[in-house]
Amino acid sequence: MATRDGAAAIGRDDLGAIEAGRVADLVHVDLDDPAFVAPEDDAQLLSNLVWAGGSRLVRDVWVAGEQVLADGEPTRVDRRAATTALRAASARIRG
Repeated sequence: MATRDGAAAIGRDDLGAIEAGRVADLVHVDLDDPAFVAPEDDAQLLSNLVWAGGSRLVRDVWVAGEQVLADGEPTRVDRRAATTALRAASARIRG
């Protein structure tokens, strides 16, 4: 309801629901991690996600319907090439 009504409030009919033809951002989190063992209720699950889960548990991400992270690896950027470039830039800065 919050997403549908929020989209309606700003006049966007392409947001607010997970349906064909709508813009969607989704995150798939690995709930098989020990951080999520036997949560007592939904509030505890959410608390564990925020405080114990961390980014390492994000497996897949879709932005506007396009998968940008697949099984923990970026789909639009070559992670190894970016890491190499980062190391080179860091070395230049350090002198």
